[in-house]
This record gives sequence, C-alpha cells and structure tokens, in this order.
Amino acid sequence: MNRTLPAALAMVLAFALEPEALRGQAVQSFVGGGGGMVSPTGTLGAEANVGWHLFATGGRTLKGSLGVTIDALYGRMTHKNGVPGKTALGGSTANLALFLSGRSIWPFVTAGLGAYAVTIQVPGFGSARSTKLALGGGVGVLIGSGPRRGFVTARYISVATSPQSTKFLPVSAGLVLSTGRGP
Repeated sequence: MNRTLPAALAMVLAFALEPEALRGQAVQSFVGGGGGMVSPTGTLGAEANVGWHLFATGGRTLKGSLGVTIDALYGRMTHKNGVPGKTALGGSTANLALFLSGRSIWPFVTAGLGAYAVTIQVPGFGSARSTKLALGGGVGVLIGSGPRRGFVTARYISVATSPQSTKFLPVSAGLVLSTGRGP
C-alpha cells in the first residue's frame, strides 16, 4: 500500500486544524458570483467546443483553515464538426474547503459532491437530458482584503452520466462579498 498519500493528507489536515494557521481570523462567511469559460474533457471534449458559464458561490470558515462552500454553475457549449445545437450544464456542489492563510491573497482547495443536469440539444433530432451525481474538486485564490474580494478558481467536475461520464473544467473569475466577520 502506498503510504505517501495518507501521510500527505495527514500533514494537510494537521495544518488545517492548527490554531495558528489563520491566527487572528474570525469566522467569515461570504456570497458571490462570476463567470468564465468551461472546457469539456474526455468524450465530451471530442464532441463540444469550449463554452461559457455563470457561477454563484457561498460559504464560511468552520475551524482554523477548514470551511464549506456551495457552488452553482450554468454553462453552454456548442458542438464540434458543424453539428448544430448545444450542450447545457447546470448544477451545484457542496464542498469542503481548505483556506491557506495570507494577508491579501488566500489560496484554497475544494472537494465536494453534488448533482448536475446535462442537456444535449440537436435541432431535428430533439434533446436528451440526464441529472446525475457529480464529484468536483479544484483550486483557487481569493484576492484583496476587506468586505469585497476577487476570486479566480479552476475546478474539475465529473457527472456520472451513462454510458460514459460527462467531464469538464470550469475556470471562473468574480467577486465575493463578506457577510460576516473576517480578517
């Protein structure tokens, strides 16, 4: 059994639960939104072009560096090779987050579970829609200080559609507003 991954996870959790990790930080909650590009991967990448998405988020710190976020996304991509129509994605994930300390730049990582609806529309052939369980994870950074901060995130989402999973990479930028006390 490979022991490197469990050891690395133990070190990350030890840092996250360490009271000094975010010395002086009070509980912080936030809401925000933005948008960006969504890049299809896997079999979806062979059929769809890079598209756009809108993104909403909310969350709060729990203890030390640990927090939770809820993310919602709606996006569209056109089809490749002259095929008319579009693929639409819509869903949400609930995530655990690890916020690393900083003054005006706060890196973070997330991992979560949710549900996404995937709709494929081709004029003349109709459409197909499936809502399934989704796994997601990503990295990002909060930028700035005070009640308003910018953010940039990159995530990987895999929706358990069949016969193969629908996988995509949304890259988002936007603004979050503090709704509680913060650093």
